[in-house]
This record gives sequence, C-alpha cells and structure tokens, in this order.
Amino acid sequence: MQKAYFVLMIYNEEDAISGVVESILHCDLPARYERRIIAVNDGSTDGSGGALERAAKITPVHVISFATRQGIPISFRGVFDYLGSQLRDNDIVFTLEADGTNDIACVPHMVQAIEEGADIVIASRYAPGAASLGFPWHRLWGSSVVNLFLQMLWGVPKAKDYSVLYRVYRGSLLRKYIADNIPFIARRSFAVIAEILLHLSRYKPKVVEIPLIYDYRLKKGKSKMKLVQTLWEYVRITLVTIFRL
Repeated sequence: MQKAYFVLMIYNEEDAISGVVESILHCDLPARYERRIIAVNDGSTDGSGGALERAAKITPVHVISFATRQGIPISFRGVFDYLGSQLRDNDIVFTLEADGTNDIACVPHMVQAIEEGADIVIASRYAPGAASLGFPWHRLWGSSVVNLFLQMLWGVPKAKDYSVLYRVYRGSLLRKYIADNIPFIARRSFAVIAEILLHLSRYKPKVVEIPLIYDYRLKKGKSKMKLVQTLWEYVRITLVTIFRL
C-alpha cells in the first residue's frame, strides 16, 4: 500500500493539534493511501506534547521531539532523517501548518495533480481562485513583496508561492533530495521552506500550484515567524546560492 505522510511542524499549538489531526484522518484521500502523521514538537512550552500523546491513541503519530526550540531547519532535518529509511518512490509527503489555517479541502486536488504528473504541488496564495482572509495588511503586503522578489531572483519554473509550507511532494523526488543531503543555508528561520523549493529545482521537477483559501482567522495562537531574521536569511540564501558569494 502507498503511504501519504502528513508532516506537522509544531511549536506551542496545543489548542489546534487535535483538530488538525482529526482533519487529516477525515480528508478525502484515495483508499490506496495509508495515512501516516509525522509531528515535530520543536521545544513547545505549552501542552502540545500531551496533545500529541492523546492524538497517538487515535492514530499512529511518529513524534520527533526537541527539548528546546531548535528552529524549522533542524525540524526539517529530523523529518528527512526519519523519511530516509521509510519513504518509497510511490509515496507522497504533505507538509502543513499545525495551527489549523491550511484548508484540508485542498488535499484531493493536490493528490490529483501528483497523479497527473506533478512532482511538487503547492497550495498557493497566488494561484487563480486563491484568497487570503483575515491577514494583517503588513503581513499580506510583506509576503507578496517577498514572493515577487524570489520569483524574480530564484526563478523556480511555475512557482509563485515560495514561502507557504502547505505542499505535497512525490516520494521519488524527495528520496533523491534526502539522499543528496544538501545542507541548509537558513539557520533557524522559516526561509528554509523556500530554500527547500530552490534545492529541489535542481532536479527539474514539474511544479503545479492549486489555489489555497488561507484563513488567518482560524489561527489559534500568535505567529511564530521572526520577520527580520527570515528576511535576512532570504538574502543570505540568494547571495550564497544564486550569486555564489
């Protein structure tokens, strides 16, 4: 049986975890896929650990736990280390927020795009039909500027939304990437999400975007992104990777 892995990045998401796990269990997914959840608890100081223990009583959850917060690049490295021995070519891997803001109704459309030949499917805020609801204006404006900047300088074919976490990857593509063990330039920030897409572009994947209704009003807690740190790391990745400085 093929596996559909759902990777959750968690830092202080106690209130949202149970609802997100429940949505994964009931999302529209072809019967041939066995659902597996990988949860990275990155040093949460609330009750996220207990919420994951309760979720594990309902469905298998592989928990990667850090005693103190390490940042999302190390969280991804932990996921890739685990998947290196588990993932098969015909599996698929979703990455999504654990705060309840990612529309689970996108899942069947993302799977359909994979089955039609895509290697990476991005639930995009910039695809026709997409919408961002309830975002602070400065976050919305800043995200648009950053993604336009990355489109111009990084130029990943068919990609417009570089910074959104909500994606699905074909197992065969991700296995190549994991085996090559390319080091991250981003050290702690969410810029690693875009950096992974940039790394994967070297394999010439077919990238497809489907529209995402991103409802920020569903978010249970405060944003975890450190804006200045993330912006600086976008610059570092560009200088080192694109301009070879």
